[in-house]
Amino acid sequence: MPIEVKDVMGRVAIAVPADASFADIVAAMKRFAVGAVTVIDADRRPMGPSPPAPACGRPPG
Repeated sequence: MPIEVKDVMGRVAIAVPADASFADIVAAMKRFAVGAVTVIDADRRPMGPSPPAPACGRPPG
């Protein structure tokens, strides 16, 4: 049985501003129960992913 993107991705992207602290990133991950968030610039354009959850001391999943 093939795995589809919808099976592993959420419908809403969680983002944090580029000046977010590490604590803010970890708090967002915990609040929304996600393993990563997208970092956005002042114009709300994606800059890249945050560190993965294991790097933040959170187990994946």
